[in-house]
Amino acid sequence: MSFSHLDSYSRRQYNIDVNGHQFTTTEVLSDASADSPLGRATRVWKVKDSAGHPRVLKDVWLETDRKEEHVILENILDAAKSIKSERKHDYRAELEKRMLKPMAHCRVLVDDKTVEGETVKGQPDD
Repeated sequence: MSFSHLDSYSRRQYNIDVNGHQFTTTEVLSDASADSPLGRATRVWKVKDSAGHPRVLKDVWLETDRKEEHVILENILDAAKSIKSERKHDYRAELEKRMLKPMAHCRVLVDDKTVEGETVKGQPDD
């Protein structure tokens, strides 16, 4: 993460790299717990990718025993795939149509230790 520029309202905007995907913040969507000494210090930004497409970027401090959001979502989809119905309905496919899909994620190194994850939501080919 690096400083990009000040917007027309003098708000700081940032460049954020997530596994080779470049994003620039345009608006803070949520930072209600970001300054709290307790909790996950979650921030959510509206960002633009390198092609100018709008995305949502979520930055959260993870406890060491917690699964990352993209892993939890995949577990949900896998569980839906195993559901059998009399109509042979594909629940996984239905869920995939309705869920935001992470297009990039990573754990950020702090003091040479991986402690934080970032997830960007959206379709890579929008």
